[in-house]
Amino acid sequence: MYQLKEVKLKNKVRELKTPLQLDINYFDERYVVTNKDIGLRVISKSMKEALEGISEQVEALWSAYAEADASRMNAGAKRAT
Repeated sequence: MYQLKEVKLKNKVRELKTPLQLDINYFDERYVVTNKDIGLRVISKSMKEALEGISEQVEALWSAYAEADASRMNAGAKRAT
């Protein structure tokens, strides 16, 4: 288990309030990095590229959910923001 403590969002490195738990496996000369809780999965030849890929996926999730238009959110999502 690897704890990701920071990600790149909007070209800035951001520290995560709660580290993201990543499972890392090495298979067939590739790194497979996953977090099943939020559906992240990256396969890469290098660990550095795999972690960059995870950061890109987190950024995509951030854009889709955290920056979503409030008019499109249900009541539960509005309470969570």
